[in-house]
Amino acid sequence: FGTSTTACGSGDEPDSVTITMTGSGSFKEDRDADGTLDENGSFTYTNLKLNTTINEFGIDCEPVKATLTMSGGFSGTDNIESNNSMSMSISSSNPLSMTWEAVTGGENITMSGISTVDTACFDGTLTIATQTPIFTPDGSDCPTSGVIKVTGDVTATITYTATVGAGVQIDEGSDGTVDQTLPTCEDAEACIE
Repeated sequence: FGTSTTACGSGDEPDSVTITMTGSGSFKEDRDADGTLDENGSFTYTNLKLNTTINEFGIDCEPVKATLTMSGGFSGTDNIESNNSMSMSISSSNPLSMTWEAVTGGENITMSGISTVDTACFDGTLTIATQTPIFTPDGSDCPTSGVIKVTGDVTATITYTATVGAGVQIDEGSDGTVDQTLPTCEDAEACIE
């Protein structure tokens, strides 16, 4: 665990935090107490390193732009929906990086990096690059615009839209044809049958 600070206003604000995790755990939840588990899973972290850097503070010393980088490995097992189980390994030389920025009416996210992924429907290496920042309006759980390009052992273009019932459009192979449409980002799963 490590941290640093920067001067802002009349005090100091944390501007960088690094956490490295190795270990495992499990979780179970019966939300409505009906005797049936709604969540039942486990996870393992293998030298998973997360570094958060505040790139810019606003005049009120609140972060308005930050970057999260991630390297190492983690896996998760879903004992209810096995298709949602997955593992990921990320090289420290090409970490996954996500930059968040507060913008008028919401936030923009950009992502990049390389990871090796193992799921029920895919096992291989992926490179992620944001072509258009992913915009999520204030008060919304899902993006309403933006484009992510995935290359490597599979190629796809993922487009987020504000279209009701078609919030996520996936072009498998990136030939310009939408091959799959999901109503919202909450409908996305690691593997879709």
